[in-house]
Order: sequence, then C-alpha cells, then structure tokens
Amino acid sequence: MDANKLKSFIAIKIIEKLAKKTVILVDEIFLAQQWYIYFKKNTDIAEEKILILHGKTKKADWARIETADIIIASKDSLSKKEDVIEKLKYNCGVLCIDEIHTLAAKVFTDVVKEFDAKWVLGLTATAERDDGLSFLVNALAGEIVVQAGIQESVSLGSSILPLLRPIYLKKTYEHEITAKMHYAEAAKIAMLDPGAITALAHIITQHYQNKDIQLVITQRIEESHYLKKCLVKLGIPEAEIGLVLGVTDLKEREQIVNAVETGEVKVIISSTVFDKGVSANRINVLHNYFPSKEVANTIQRCGRISRTAEGKTYAIIYDYIFDYVE
Repeated sequence: MDANKLKSFIAIKIIEKLAKKTVILVDEIFLAQQWYIYFKKNTDIAEEKILILHGKTKKADWARIETADIIIASKDSLSKKEDVIEKLKYNCGVLCIDEIHTLAAKVFTDVVKEFDAKWVLGLTATAERDDGLSFLVNALAGEIVVQAGIQESVSLGSSILPLLRPIYLKKTYEHEITAKMHYAEAAKIAMLDPGAITALAHIITQHYQNKDIQLVITQRIEESHYLKKCLVKLGIPEAEIGLVLGVTDLKEREQIVNAVETGEVKVIISSTVFDKGVSANRINVLHNYFPSKEVANTIQRCGRISRTAEGKTYAIIYDYIFDYVE
C-alpha cells in the first residue's frame, strides 16, 4: 500500500472505530472521489451511507446529509452552503481534514471553525508550511500525533525511495533574465527556450523507449503543448501523451489518470494540478521542469512517483537547473 493510501487507510479505520457521523473535508473534487473509492474498498459501510458533496451535486443528494454516515465534501462547496453547515456542525462526531496543510487558507478556516466535532483528524504529507503559518493549522486542528518519514515508509514497503538526477541546462535563449525580474517572468523565458524543451523531450523519449511511465511538471499551457509536439516528432504516439492542465475538466483528468494505470498513456504533461492528491501509482519518472519555490510542493511532487505498484522497481526524479554556467 502506498504512503498516501496508508494515511487514508489509517484514518478510515479510526473513523470506523469511532462509529460517529463523519465529515471529510477535501481540497479538490477528485480527492473526494478517491476517498469514496477508499471507503468502498476498505469498509463494510453501505454505499448509500456515503455521500459526496461538491458544486455539481444534485438537490436530491444534498437532502441526504441527515441520513448519510460519511459525508465527503470539498471545502469550496460547503463554504457556499451555510444551511448545510448549520445542519452538520452539531451532528458531526468526527471532522477529518485531508491535505490539512492547506487549512491556513481563509476559505478553509472559515468552514472548519463552524464545526463542533469531538474528534478532529488531520492528514498531510507536508505538515510544515513554508510561509510560517503552521501554527495556525495546529491551533485549529491540534498538534501532530503520528508522523512517519520516507525511510519508515520505504522500510514498510509502502514507498520507493526515488533517485535524484540533476539536469543542467545551459543558457541558449535570446532574452536576458535579470535579478529584477519576477520569478514567474524569468521562469517563462527559461522554460519556453527551444533548447531546454528539446533537451527535456529527448530525455523523455529515452525513458519512453525504456517503457517507463512519466510525469512532466510544466508551468503554463503554451510550453506544455510545445513539448507535446516535440515528443510526437520524436516518435511518441499522440494517443500515449496526456495533457492535464488547469483548463482540463475533471472527467477528462480522471480518464487520463485511469489510462496511465491501464498502460494506454505513457507520458503525462501537467501543470501544478498534479502537485497533490492524484493517485497514478505506475508513474516512475518525474521531470520537475517547473521548479517550485515551496519545499512542501516539491515534497508533494516526489510523492507522485514514490508510490509502490506491481512491477515497479525504481523511481527517478529529474531536477532541471536553468542558466547553468560551467
């Protein structure tokens, strides 16, 4: 069992043991659907007793909040439903907060503060926030009770320790990057450089020939499409390349992730939407083409490929270093 499923599994078993009406708050809709699957696979709770709430939930399902034992809701959907929160806040015995490191966001804290649950569970792979707001998370959800590092996870067989391979990209682009530039502006110039994308495409193609399953983290739509064209030119079939961007709707995103698990898609090119919570266990090569300034985001990305899967024996992270000068 991979590390992400392991923490969810532990939470589910605690929820089962407490046997109280439970509300699970998630950051994204696709995370709610993953929780739904986890409950179906790991518990005997009847399907009609598990309810998912989000922006597109039908009125008839909203009405089921009083009879459901497990309610999995996106924080955004609940923040807009004061009447629903009013019905739940005193009837909820367990409040489980997934990706609790996002709790410092106002839309999340406003929802959490409404609940008067006796038991509060918080789950995350990155407990410490880079912005110094970890104290706010602890104030709302309590101190860390159980913590396990990557080495413990590896020793338990629930994770693979990735190999780190830095790739040094020499400066070939026309526009100068200066110290006065905003990070995003400088990153755009560097990552749209044809020389850099060509180098990236050749490394991806080599791993494709080795039958690896790859995830490429990019910054914006234009470089993602440009990279895809380069890969097709190098011989990777277009049908085996999935684009998962901010504009990609949830249904298409799920189809691509499922296609990775069945082997139909070999390369996913994605923006930061893949930073957390996505389960595509067969991915074993990560191209960190768009570096994050936040340590937590980098850890979350590493989590995308450190999960175990049948036949998966290694994981590799390529960290791309721009503007390298010998």
